[in-house]
Amino acid sequence: MEDRTLKNVILPHKDLPGTRIALLYETNARVKRGLKHNITDVFYQDVEYIANTYFNNPNYYRINERPVMFVYLTRVLYREGTLELVTRQMRQAAMDNGGHDLYIIGDQVMSSAPSNGRTYEPFDLLDGVTNYDIFGNLGRPSGYAGMNRLNNLATRNRQWREETRRHGDCSFIPAVSPGYNDRGVRHEKNHPALSRKLCEACEEGSLFRTSIQKSLDLTDESANRLMMVTSWNEWHEDTQIEPTVSIGQTNQPMNMTCYGSDCNKALTYDGYETLYLDILKEETAIGRGKENEFIWPFITDSPTTSIPTYSPSRVNNMTNSNDGPLI
Repeated sequence: MEDRTLKNVILPHKDLPGTRIALLYETNARVKRGLKHNITDVFYQDVEYIANTYFNNPNYYRINERPVMFVYLTRVLYREGTLELVTRQMRQAAMDNGGHDLYIIGDQVMSSAPSNGRTYEPFDLLDGVTNYDIFGNLGRPSGYAGMNRLNNLATRNRQWREETRRHGDCSFIPAVSPGYNDRGVRHEKNHPALSRKLCEACEEGSLFRTSIQKSLDLTDESANRLMMVTSWNEWHEDTQIEPTVSIGQTNQPMNMTCYGSDCNKALTYDGYETLYLDILKEETAIGRGKENEFIWPFITDSPTTSIPTYSPSRVNNMTNSNDGPLI
């Protein structure tokens, strides 16, 4: 579905120029966990197709002229001893099919940072790492994340960023998310629902806004000051920031949002319209009110798109003066 949408709708769209597209590759959809012997050349074949289909498109997202691909669950591949094989296949396929020097950003950040970035193998194998799973990195809170969890996450993210700098050849890309709720599709997992409010008395969108504020100074100049947003339209996990339309809005709790040890509490949801796009634009504006000066947000998922925006240090280096902010 994502492939057809990208090829047939997004890439040919007359309004696309100025927006950059990158792919998020879901490894768990291509090989089952714990089946190292089943990893043959599937990753080579996939990236061969991706390189020939997408990498030459002028609207494909690049860092230092290198096409960028996000790879899901690299931390699992590393734990199972297959990360080196997978990244080697991917890089070789990209190089063999157009001479592309692939820039791989891995979903590697979870919990504490490695104690010595100089010897941490994923930093050798990946060009960048990100904390894609915000819900997991927050410890799967029940109901509301609260400021303490966000402060702890920011501290751990800073440690990861410092270890990538200690390594010297791997970037840290902070990720943010508006909330989480997969109870509609994985009710048997009994994951708690995470409100889009930082606390019960906080405003709608406060978790997203505060998360951005705590991530801005963690962006890395070597990676275009990239920040990842999970997600654009992953509605089934309630991480979307895509606008909504309010029809008969109600503040009555929904049973699917129950949380607590006995599922005896529930969350309310607002028809937020463009609120999350507004928050993203407001909080990433440098100097607040200076138009056309933004960091580079990156939005995922289904399909993954990046929205190019300007930071002052890079305005004069842009080759296309028509690439304006599209947030």
